[in-house]
Amino acid sequence: MLNFSLPLFPLYAADFLGAFLMILFSFAALYRAFSLLRRAPGNLLFVYLFGLSFSFAAFSLSRSMGHIVRFFLAGIHRPQLWLFLAPVSGAFNTLFILLAAFFTLIFLRVHRTFRLLEEETQELRRTKSDLEKAQWRLLDLTRTLEQRVEERTQELALSEQKFRQLFECSGDAIFFCDQEGHLVDLNPAGVQLLGFARKEEVLGRSLGEFFVCTKEWQKYKEILCTEGGIKNFETWLFTARGEERYVVITANAIENAEGCRLGCQGIMKDLTRLKEMTEHFIYSEKMAALGQLAAGVAHEINTPLGIILGYTQLLRETLEDPPEELKIVEEQVRACQRLISDLLIFSRSSLSLEQEVKLHEIVEQVVEMVRPTYQKDGLQIHLHLFPVPSIQGDPDRLRQIILNLLNNARDALLQHKGSIHLWLRPGDNGTVILEVGDTGEGIPREILSHIFEPFFTTKPQGTGLGLFVTYGLVKEHGGEIIVFSPPRETLYQELGIRTLFRVILPKEAQNAAEGPSGR
Repeated sequence: MLNFSLPLFPLYAADFLGAFLMILFSFAALYRAFSLLRRAPGNLLFVYLFGLSFSFAAFSLSRSMGHIVRFFLAGIHRPQLWLFLAPVSGAFNTLFILLAAFFTLIFLRVHRTFRLLEEETQELRRTKSDLEKAQWRLLDLTRTLEQRVEERTQELALSEQKFRQLFECSGDAIFFCDQEGHLVDLNPAGVQLLGFARKEEVLGRSLGEFFVCTKEWQKYKEILCTEGGIKNFETWLFTARGEERYVVITANAIENAEGCRLGCQGIMKDLTRLKEMTEHFIYSEKMAALGQLAAGVAHEINTPLGIILGYTQLLRETLEDPPEELKIVEEQVRACQRLISDLLIFSRSSLSLEQEVKLHEIVEQVVEMVRPTYQKDGLQIHLHLFPVPSIQGDPDRLRQIILNLLNNARDALLQHKGSIHLWLRPGDNGTVILEVGDTGEGIPREILSHIFEPFFTTKPQGTGLGLFVTYGLVKEHGGEIIVFSPPRETLYQELGIRTLFRVILPKEAQNAAEGPSGR
């Protein structure tokens, strides 16, 4: 039973007032902690303060209410009820103190856990930030790459356009071949050079098919394979029209990143016209020099031959029984004089070439003259005469041209028998074309450029002056003489012609500056 005597009253008052203040302050702290938690719900410290404030508020409320109830029961003289309520009040006090202790103990572990989580969260945030930065850099790089790809695509398209224009418009032949040497691409100049109308006609064919000499094709491939490239390789090529073109090839091998040969690419330059002009010029100069030399030698020899001939004739006339040897000497001297006469063609001034000549009649006269002899040798002469205009020239010298060409064809057929074909037809710009062909073995390429030189012959009894004189006579008439061995035109091939001499004579004779051509 409580004693409210005067000496204990201050203690009871202080106890009562303390209980009231405990409730006030604890709830004030709880309100403050709740306010902080509302501002930062995820803050672990504010959660801990709120839980601790709640525990102390509940403890202060339980303890203060216990005191108030105890005083109230004492005041109504029912203290025995406190004996029943005191354990309950103490239990609640203990519970709330344990709860405060629990919040304090668990806070440290939770705080460490949250610190680890926060560190991991910060690491994840940094990683996220790095990823976002990397993403932005990747997006920027993607945009840059797209821009670069677009720029490079435009550059490649422009380069392709430039290359295609160069490829299509080049005057030289540009070609691409695979590993086997088959053509896989060829520009229009190359198609025209090889004598085709369309690219599809030549693609897939081997470049070696067009080489005149198989050994040169093998040499070309060997150099290209061993050295990886070839420069200024000179050779002759066949065309689809049967012509021969002189070309210079520069090519290099195409390799991939591993160094494997994929084929080759190159340029062919047609130098046929340049080579012909060069050969004509060289030949003309050489023939002029040989002609001057031969003429000089002939003049020097002609005088002593005349003296020998004169004394020989004098001896034959004065001697009653001249020896047979004098007749032989006279015949040989006259043979020498005939050779000298042929050599002097290059030194004598041209005879009158203003006479109008019907070449058609001259051809028939010469053929009728030699036909019996040729038929006796088993040779046939076939004429292919077309109407031609009259030309100016010397009939005797034109007759000599025809006769020399026919005799040359006959000599080529003596061992093989066969036939001789003679064409007379009009040419361009009023010219007349005379052609003599035979079905013999043909002329080897290595000697083709020497057949018009003086004293050059492959015949055991030949003098080497027949074609030399023919060249001079043609030149005297301002014409041109060309030899084909073999000719590539279908007309001649069907007749089996192996050698063809073509003489082109102008309507009005004039001295020619160019030499003969050999093809």
